[in-house]
This record gives sequence, C-alpha cells and structure tokens, in this order.
Amino acid sequence: MGKTNIDTVKERTYIINHIKMLLDQLIELEKLENPDMTIDKSQIEKPQEMPKAKPGVPVMLTIKECVEQFDCLKEFTVRWLVKNNKVKYIRPGDTGKGRVLINRDSIVEYLESKNNNNSK
Repeated sequence: MGKTNIDTVKERTYIINHIKMLLDQLIELEKLENPDMTIDKSQIEKPQEMPKAKPGVPVMLTIKECVEQFDCLKEFTVRWLVKNNKVKYIRPGDTGKGRVLINRDSIVEYLESKNNNNSK
C-alpha cells in the first residue's frame, strides 16, 4: 500500500484543527440564521485520545506508525532495522510471523546514536 498525500502526524493534526475551525464557523452561521437553535455541547462526542503507556511498559509501534511518527524513516528503513536487529521488536502470536511491533524507545536511541555519530 502506497503513502497517502498526508504523510506526517503534523500535517494530519493541522488538517484536523482546520476542519474543527470550519465546523465551529458553520455552527456560528447556523446560530445567526436560526437564533432559536441551541446546541448541547455535552452531547458532542469528543475524540478519543491514544492510551498512554503505563510506567514500565514500553510503547510499541507498527512499521506504519514508526514511519508516521519519525519523518526521517521510510518503511524500507524500518524493516531493515528490524531485520538487522538494530531496534528492539516483537512479533506477537504463536508462529512468530505476525505483525512487527517495534519498541519506540529503541528507535529513538538508534536515531540519537546515528545523530551523535554524524555530528562528530
């Protein structure tokens, strides 16, 4: 599956915030056109937040999530890091051939070590 036009989390966040602003403007226009309209904000569903990791429990990311969170990484690079044991990962399930879950901290450590090596 190829990349979409929305490549980064920052771009997605910007788009979501822009849509929210436009929806707020639409609601205000509706209020001007229909002054009797009332909106009960308690009934508006709030977006769910990503669950936060418990202390001592590592954050695990799929390959796709790694690419989304780290702009400098491509899918091929993440797969190479896993294949060459450069990052900590697991394959849940009985066969060991399932989805790859990568330890986020190990990616950060790997990138920092490469950054430190390049800055010398």
